[in-house]
Amino acid sequence: MLEGFLEKIYPFLRDILDENGIALKRKRFFSLVGDIYEDEDFYVERMNAFLEWLLVDMDSQLKGGALLANILREKGLYLDDNTRRLAEAMLKSRRSIFLIAKKESEFVVLEDIFDKERFYVDPDPRIENTEKKALVESRVFVLNGRSRIMSTYLRFPDKLKKMFLKQVKRLSRDGMVDRMRFLDYAMALYIRSERYRNVPVERIADSLQHLILPQSI
Repeated sequence: MLEGFLEKIYPFLRDILDENGIALKRKRFFSLVGDIYEDEDFYVERMNAFLEWLLVDMDSQLKGGALLANILREKGLYLDDNTRRLAEAMLKSRRSIFLIAKKESEFVVLEDIFDKERFYVDPDPRIENTEKKALVESRVFVLNGRSRIMSTYLRFPDKLKKMFLKQVKRLSRDGMVDRMRFLDYAMALYIRSERYRNVPVERIADSLQHLILPQSI
């Protein structure tokens, strides 16, 4: 059911923003790290993450709410039943960083590193190919009473896993965790560390600390 979902929604998204508007939003999404390039291994996955962010997380400023909500309201009659149900479920989804806490044949347990909430997710080939206790960015949604993951799926290297868990613990203790800002930080650190492998990841992380610290007024 998930296969082809973004492709089906994209024409309706283009009706609202047009290609220039989408390009401007893409620039905003990738402004922290610079744009991505087609020859990079994570290009397709990050573009999927961008489209999901654009549809769900970014305030459309069109009658309030998400762009996907506007598409459902204005174009819902043109969507097939499966696409419409998936879109409705996506609006209630959670994008976060998860620890693969448990893997069983019938389900996988994903634990949100920010609040420790656990999600019992249907098996997925991407998770099956990822080892237990790995840290991943994904988007969980519930459809027909079952939890699944969307197109966003990025496994973080172990060196970043240790860093992220330590930082979240520290920020939580100080009451300064902002999930969306941390996701921006995690994406920036991942992409930059992949591009500049000759630079110590600690140095890159230090240069990005401003992304997760409270903004001064």
